[in-house]
Amino acid sequence: MATALLGLDVGGAEWLPRAVRLSTGTAKRWTTVPARAVNAMLPEVARLVADLPLRTTPEVLWTSGANELLVRTDRTRITCNLGLVGVDVAVGCDQVRGEATVSVPFATGTEKETRGLFLSTFEQPTGPAAVVDVWSEALIAFAWECLLTLAVHVAAAAGKDGSGRPLVPGAIASARGSFLVLPMVRTR
Repeated sequence: MATALLGLDVGGAEWLPRAVRLSTGTAKRWTTVPARAVNAMLPEVARLVADLPLRTTPEVLWTSGANELLVRTDRTRITCNLGLVGVDVAVGCDQVRGEATVSVPFATGTEKETRGLFLSTFEQPTGPAAVVDVWSEALIAFAWECLLTLAVHVAAAAGKDGSGRPLVPGAIASARGSFLVLPMVRTR
């Protein structure tokens, strides 16, 4: 079993099941990660998604024409409710005083009503109009990639396939206070 996952020591993690080895198909049990553990891993996930080198600033400046948005990857957080995950991204720009938070909600499905990797959201996240009017698509894409990257790492930590390759996520779901990943083998 992995002892570190995205920089977090998970050697004694109660949520990480004993590593499985699958030859075909999907695991029979969901890997259920408490939101507090996800939020401990999320700064590293957001850093990976933003393509920031290790030991550098956790901030990235997005530009589009004359528009600029400062994204603070180390302050990215999630909330988990039944069938709904919210990704909160801390941002800053000249049009907003101080730091602002943009929230991107994703309908994920639940353990009993699985949606696979199909997640849906609104056309525009919640946040200051000066930010979401310009940056909605980029913020939604960033939040989605954070969730998918997190799921990839959780599935890989859950076990390996018959060839020794890490498992991949077959489904993402959520429950109150928990992020769920259903690992599966890679299709050839």
